[in-house]
Amino acid sequence: MFRSQLLDSITRIVIASIKAATILGTAYLFYQCANVLAGKYTFAQIGMSFLGNLKLTDGAALLATSGSIAWGARERRLKKDAIERLTERIKQLELKVDPNRTSSKLTKRGDTPPEVKK
Repeated sequence: MFRSQLLDSITRIVIASIKAATILGTAYLFYQCANVLAGKYTFAQIGMSFLGNLKLTDGAALLATSGSIAWGARERRLKKDAIERLTERIKQLELKVDPNRTSSKLTKRGDTPPEVKK
């Protein structure tokens, strides 16, 4: 038991260290970019030109769209995980109420079976 807790703690520390190093590295690179551009460009010029011809509003729209898609995909996966986790218990309870109940033929994750989709 102690060994698994130690391994879990080490894993969490390593993951947190990687996240912190990534954030610090990104901040350092932004600092270096700003340092190189100091006196050559104003913040207004940098804000108006984002990655070449890509405008800041286009970048914000792309970021919002990408974030929304990722959020939706994660929510869908979490919902299917919850359905899979609860399926067996619900099935047992329904059979107690009605032993002659037939199956809907859905998968444990709540999907339509492949043979029905054809």
